[in-house]
Amino acid sequence: MKVLATLLLTLLMANSTMAEKGTFAWRNLGEAMTEAKKTDKMIFVDIYTDW
Repeated sequence: MKVLATLLLTLLMANSTMAEKGTFAWRNLGEAMTEAKKTDKMIFVDIYTDW
């Protein structure tokens, strides 16, 4: 049972480090709209406040 738990924990930790490989580029709305038109992609806008 300890071997199984250790294996699952190791796989979980390995998977979480692989998920961080993506890149993210901050842009203002104008730049994002221009690039979206060029590449025919949609824009995701996330708005948050703590009012």
